[in-house]
Amino acid sequence: MAPHPLYNPAILCLIFGNSVLLACVDPCLGDTEGSNNLLNQLDTFFTLMFMLDIIFKAISLGLIMGYDSYLSDNWNILDFVLV
Repeated sequence: MAPHPLYNPAILCLIFGNSVLLACVDPCLGDTEGSNNLLNQLDTFFTLMFMLDIIFKAISLGLIMGYDSYLSDNWNILDFVLV
């Protein structure tokens, strides 16, 4: 099964956006103060998007069983552990 041609670029944009978001967090402010409050809400959005990515791939490829299953690829295992 071939993924949609825009799927991987969309995931890469999410990764880039999340990286920018992490760089914008002000460690001097509390989690609910100022801009960190908005950034925490956006972080929740990115986490949900990455979890949906895992769920969609696990459903389409199979989680464990099979040659091309989700957890048969080392990059997917890393992705699964990090998310």
